[in-house]
Amino acid sequence: RVSSKYHINLMVNRGYSSCSAMYDAYRRFSKYDDCHILYLGDHDPSWLDMIRDIQERLEEFWIDLTVHHLAITQEQIATYNPPPNPAKFSDPRADWYIKNYGKTSWEVDALPPEVLINTLEEKIRSMIDLQKYEEMLELEKSDKAKLQEMIDNGAFDN
Repeated sequence: RVSSKYHINLMVNRGYSSCSAMYDAYRRFSKYDDCHILYLGDHDPSWLDMIRDIQERLEEFWIDLTVHHLAITQEQIATYNPPPNPAKFSDPRADWYIKNYGKTSWEVDALPPEVLINTLEEKIRSMIDLQKYEEMLELEKSDKAKLQEMIDNGAFDN
């Protein structure tokens, strides 16, 4: 609901992004000079490595972007004490993860939903022109009212 509120594209992955998903992202990003990805994912070997993977693979398309790791972070783990999981020792990135973070991992879903919502909303609001956003909302409200008036007056009747 946060991404739709701010008209931001949402991309849900269940692992490393496919080439076609990266190409779709490239097509969306190529229209803009300053691109940002707001990343929410588990704190485990693969999910943390996906931050690097996303950044590097989109840079191959010559997209200048910043990946913002919003959740789940070490600070959030310390603050909210979500239930831990053992790190996956079979993951090829396990040695790197254990060296840097220890043998415990955490799932982003373990954070209270309101923490994720507030974290995302705070970051978005810090990055956008709030005055332009409010103006856009007023324009949408006005356009909706005009359309409703046209419907009420039979403008679309056959």
